[in-house]
Amino acid sequence: MSDVTGAIEKIESAKNYKKSPKGWAKRWHAEMAAADKRVKRWHKQGARIQARYQDKRGDHGREGLADENKNAFRVNLFNSNITTQRNMLYGNPPKTDVSRRYADAEDDQARVAGTILQRMLNTTVENSGDDTKSALGFCLDDRLLPGLGVARIRYDYDSDQKEIPPLIGEDGMELAPGYTEEVISNETAPIDYVHWDDFRWGWARTWSEVPWIAFRSYIDKDRAKERFGDKKAEKLSYKNKSITDETEARQNSDEITDAWDRAEVWEIWNQKTKQVFWWSRGIDETLDILEDPLKLFGFWPMPEPMLANCTTSLLLPQPDFAIAQDLYNEIDALETRIGIITTAVRVVGVYDQSAEGIKRMLTEGFENELIPVENWAAFAEGKGLDGKIDWMPVGEIVAALDKLVGMRSDAMALLYEVTGMAELMRGGDGPDRETAEAAGSKRQFASVRVQGLQEDFARFASDLMALRAEVISKHFSPETIVKQSNILFSTDAEFAEKAIQLIKQPEEAAWRIKVEPETLAMMDYARLKKERADFIQGLAQFLQAAMPLAELDPNAIGPLLIMLKWSMAGFKGSNEIEGVLDKAIDQMQKAGDQSKDKEPSPEELKAQADQAKHKNDMELQQTKHQNAMEAINKKAEMDVAELRAELEKELEVIRVETQAEIKREIAQAQAAIMQDDHETRNTMKVDDNKPRPNNGGSGEG
Repeated sequence: MSDVTGAIEKIESAKNYKKSPKGWAKRWHAEMAAADKRVKRWHKQGARIQARYQDKRGDHGREGLADENKNAFRVNLFNSNITTQRNMLYGNPPKTDVSRRYADAEDDQARVAGTILQRMLNTTVENSGDDTKSALGFCLDDRLLPGLGVARIRYDYDSDQKEIPPLIGEDGMELAPGYTEEVISNETAPIDYVHWDDFRWGWARTWSEVPWIAFRSYIDKDRAKERFGDKKAEKLSYKNKSITDETEARQNSDEITDAWDRAEVWEIWNQKTKQVFWWSRGIDETLDILEDPLKLFGFWPMPEPMLANCTTSLLLPQPDFAIAQDLYNEIDALETRIGIITTAVRVVGVYDQSAEGIKRMLTEGFENELIPVENWAAFAEGKGLDGKIDWMPVGEIVAALDKLVGMRSDAMALLYEVTGMAELMRGGDGPDRETAEAAGSKRQFASVRVQGLQEDFARFASDLMALRAEVISKHFSPETIVKQSNILFSTDAEFAEKAIQLIKQPEEAAWRIKVEPETLAMMDYARLKKERADFIQGLAQFLQAAMPLAELDPNAIGPLLIMLKWSMAGFKGSNEIEGVLDKAIDQMQKAGDQSKDKEPSPEELKAQADQAKHKNDMELQQTKHQNAMEAINKKAEMDVAELRAELEKELEVIRVETQAEIKREIAQAQAAIMQDDHETRNTMKVDDNKPRPNNGGSGEG
């Protein structure tokens, strides 16, 4: 067996552990010991960060500064930055939007199913006894401080005992005995906040690789007996706020003292076997084993947690404070020096004790009063006051103080850049003529880092609500769904039965319904107002264009309403209005059917005949016009073809004549060249017959 402080038992194969309560207990001892070792350093770091956030002096170590320094001054910018981020990320209670995944206008079953789930999810959040609002806030705090936010979903219900009377026949004989039946009276899917110190997971590099997760709870002896039985409850170790070895040093204080002795129990969800185990340190068997109690698609009763600065090397968060802790500590060191120097800056000096007049001048002197000095000659020889008194150099101290203040400002500016707060503050600055919408959008999206954190928080909340919707679809009875959604009193009551059938088929509903958060951060009401104004404007334009057609042909009203419904399906919050349109379309179709069944009057028959004759005349005229146009087109085509043939003949004649002319010019040129060559040769022969001069001088021949 292994523990937190000892050596970890290495697991070579799962076959080394029997599939029994004792075999599983031995395996979980080894797994939990390794997990505790892995998170030990991060847990200590998280405790120090929380103490730093609350500015608890002496509760945590500080690199570079000693906690024993009673003269230390601190600027808790960390608290200020975290508070700003939290208010920006979580400004409103969560509202969930459940709608059709592809906004298909004709899929009324999915639309009403989304309305039912949306009503149930939002009504549950608004209940005073629900913990969803605070759970999400606590998870966000844990993400911003130690770096891990965790919450989980449960299924809970209340039951009553209903007495079924015996079945009595007509002859008074008992046909079937009476019995007691358990009836579910209330069903809920609560969301529980999980403290970051009460969560463990198996070794993994990414969340998809996690083999198991575990949640810690502290239960008293009465609860243990009720849950696990008297025999196993007696084996548990009950202590005042039971804590593990690695947290004892930092949690052993009067602040966590509890009146009850409680036992530490771990609820372990194993992905591979799809089982849930209840286990506690110090006993040789598991407390309980259940087969996949929730039957969720992903098995885990929780979404992927919010993890800070996690890499693919190891699934272990790194708090945001650790990224900028040196700057926080530097600012505190500078503030400490500034505080000490500020305290020291005062008018103080030393004087010659033998010069009693100087002391009286500082303590007894009044306006227009002279203090006598004995032995004035000696006093004057000693340079008077300049030689008898010397003040502390306040100017040099103030100069040093100004330098420290400047260094602190530079460090704070660098800290804001590192943490992203500078981008948020710059987002609020803009030109004077900048619109309110543009300024609001700049403030909302000024920091990419904060925007990414906002998206992660929205993803976390959306996944939680999706898990709650899945629990509702798989475990809630149809009667409970109808009661909690109050759907029978809405305009979509006619689709309620089919919608509940879809909800009770979560495999199919997952492809037709989506769950996402509508509001979590500070809502941009100007943007919301503009979206609705654009919708009203588009609706008005559609009606303006459709009214003439509807007046011309009343039968077109039905198709126009269907087009309007199709266009509205893409707008958020149009589910209830679509129900009104469905009724209007249905009424139009019924009115059309009634008009078809009604026998027409003679006047209507005559009008229809006139209309048919007019239509035939128009079609005949149109046919004649088309025939005439076709004849004209054919004649034009023939004329064009004749012109093209004549043009081609003329071009051929021009081409032949041009080639003949070119040949003649070439022959003439060749003849001229030959004549020139003949004349040149004759000239050379005449020159050869002439006597040549004697270049050898006047000698004899």
